[in-house]
Amino acid sequence: MPDLLAHYLVSYLIARTIVEPRYALIIAFVGVVADVDALLGVHRWITHSVLVVLLASTPLLALTYVLGERYVKVVLLALLFYTLHLVLDLLTGSTPILYPLVGSIRVKLEVNGLYSVANEYSKLIESFKYKET
Repeated sequence: MPDLLAHYLVSYLIARTIVEPRYALIIAFVGVVADVDALLGVHRWITHSVLVVLLASTPLLALTYVLGERYVKVVLLALLFYTLHLVLDLLTGSTPILYPLVGSIRVKLEVNGLYSVANEYSKLIESFKYKET
């Protein structure tokens, strides 16, 4: 549940800066569409793949071309929010971002905070200090 809320809120806050708030409420739901696989009992599966984004974006962009420039902003926001969902999931756990292109390889990004970087730096400095023997 917290993941769904986080995906929606991030999408809404971005959308609100680009479109009217009432439209932002609706378009932000694209930020949670990738989690539809959880309803099937398999979270972070094919809907969390870059291939799905590419396959979905092609007909959407073609439809936008046919309908006119009026919908370009909406389609680009939708693609941004879907892709943002995948990026946020990479930060929270392993995700099959390249499925089915690369079998069952799952990718996870880890971001070390300032504390851990500072801690490692201090260990490095300690290792170079002169020690009498």
